[in-house]
Amino acid sequence: MIGHGRMYEEILRVPLIIRIPDSQPSRIQDSVESIDIMPTVLDILNLSIPPGLDGRSLMKEAGVRDPERAVYSEHFVSGNKLSLKYKGFKLIYFESRKRFEFYSLTVDPKEENNIAGGTSPIELRMKKMLSKRIAKAGRALAESSAGSAEVDEATLKQLRALGHLQ
Repeated sequence: MIGHGRMYEEILRVPLIIRIPDSQPSRIQDSVESIDIMPTVLDILNLSIPPGLDGRSLMKEAGVRDPERAVYSEHFVSGNKLSLKYKGFKLIYFESRKRFEFYSLTVDPKEENNIAGGTSPIELRMKKMLSKRIAKAGRALAESSAGSAEVDEATLKQLRALGHLQ
């Protein structure tokens, strides 16, 4: 995620609106990930979704709640930060500081009371889930033949002006 460098709900909760001509409006109640956009667009266009593609089509999810849905977010511009939202809780990992934050979004929707460090079974489970996701991403990056992209100074200046970089 390229954004404002924060992993809190006021930055991460962004509406995703897709208008499909000649179709009934619908709403998905659960949080979704940006990796769900490509499979959704392919589904809308009646194109096959490549096997192994991360993400899932959102076309069949309107009105359906998935209590087991885990939503990941990541920010790699100003220090690696990763978050996992699951069953009303949010775990944030700040890699540079090797520090976790943990919130109950039901009790603390503004994420003001960090309750990390306890022995809560849900916190421990979410740490394992996040570790698996990080390991999977690391394997994919290692297997990728793509090099890193260079960003020119003019683009960096524009991103700073928009508040996306510090």
